[in-house]
Amino acid sequence: MNQNERMKAIAEKNGVQAGLVKKIVDSFVESVVEEVAEEGSCTIFEFGRFDRRKVARRPYRDIRSGRNMMAQARWKMHFKPSNSLRKRFKEMPV
Repeated sequence: MNQNERMKAIAEKNGVQAGLVKKIVDSFVESVVEEVAEEGSCTIFEFGRFDRRKVARRPYRDIRSGRNMMAQARWKMHFKPSNSLRKRFKEMPV
């Protein structure tokens, strides 16, 4: 299922327009990203926690030139699912 199909399915399930669902989902994602950027984490009850983690500088080899280089330090997003979400996945049939 791609993003458009998912938005249409949510819209049909809730009896609203797909465009409204897209706006709501986009604003939700934007608010999570902003909170993680400003505060360092965002917890969503019964879903999980988004954190930012710093990745240190590290060496790597440029495959085109063969030279050894250093990658810059950066931030990465990390997600830790809640216990209730983990439990639901464990109970799913394979």
